[in-house]
Amino acid sequence: MKIKTKNLLLISLAGVMAGSLCFGLTALAKPEKASAAEFTFDLTADYAGAYRNRLAYSARRGWNNDPNGLLYVNGTWHMYYQYNYDKSSNKTWTGWGNMSWGHATSTDLVHWTEQPVAIPAHAIDKDDSSVVYDSAFSGSAVYDENNTSGLFETGTDGKVKEGQGIVAVFTEPSDNQHQVLAYSKDNGQSFTLKKVILPADGAWSNNDGEFRDPKVFRCEELDKWLLIVGGGEARMFASDNLLDWTFIGGTGFWGECPDLSRYEVDGETKYVLAISPEDKDNSHKYNKTTRYDTYYPAEYYIVGTLDVRGSSMPTRGRSSRRCTRASTATPSRRGTTPPTARCML
Repeated sequence: MKIKTKNLLLISLAGVMAGSLCFGLTALAKPEKASAAEFTFDLTADYAGAYRNRLAYSARRGWNNDPNGLLYVNGTWHMYYQYNYDKSSNKTWTGWGNMSWGHATSTDLVHWTEQPVAIPAHAIDKDDSSVVYDSAFSGSAVYDENNTSGLFETGTDGKVKEGQGIVAVFTEPSDNQHQVLAYSKDNGQSFTLKKVILPADGAWSNNDGEFRDPKVFRCEELDKWLLIVGGGEARMFASDNLLDWTFIGGTGFWGECPDLSRYEVDGETKYVLAISPEDKDNSHKYNKTTRYDTYYPAEYYIVGTLDVRGSSMPTRGRSSRRCTRASTATPSRRGTTPPTARCML
């Protein structure tokens, strides 16, 4: 079986990084400093501490988590990630809070250089200084090479000028979880926060306050940008310009941090939806399960296609959407799958 994907290296990297980042490994310079409550943001800090990761990336100081906005632009790999950083004091802490987007770059996916924080907490809206975005939760980023958004300067060839074109979409949780768009004109080093592109109370709302972790990507087959948002049922949207979005519908799968990636398998185009189910009351209510009879795996994936609107469709219907793993204590009424649970629908 032959599998091709433009994102294969980046997807592989995300899997490796998730083992470190998603479990929030604390990046401490030396063991004796582990009790310190806070650190000043410092790119010259010692990187040879006894408990420092050698395989996966970690920030020099403070707390880092979910990798966000993994993309490749003009010879540079960009990795953004959840980071605790307070711009007003220029400090970072070793616990959750002040959610910002940290930033690191690489030319080979092995050696990484930490960059200044790209999207700090408490950032201000570009067009309305009274709007403050308290946090930058998880999201994703794309390279708008052809300036479909109209946010960048272009050359005579119609392509964005060097250093421009990176667009980020992330969740801001104040009051209700909603999706915010930001863009960069300095090689992804900093971002201008443009506007809320998807409010919490649209037709797509489940009225439960769960609406987060947007994954945006370019669908060449449909000549559109597609966006999938988790938190509750994963929901899909389509756009021509990254700014104005049309709700396509729900996927029928529940969880957070969804990722939708394109593959070519034996000459056929397939899309894989990977998602993290949540062991919460609403999750079990949606899936008609209980915490006592069903163990939720950390991740599962669904192989399918896209319909003409851009909605993700399982290859063989949705009857098996509840992909679960039996716990060692309580058998699952839906059978048992390996610890790396998967759904081939």
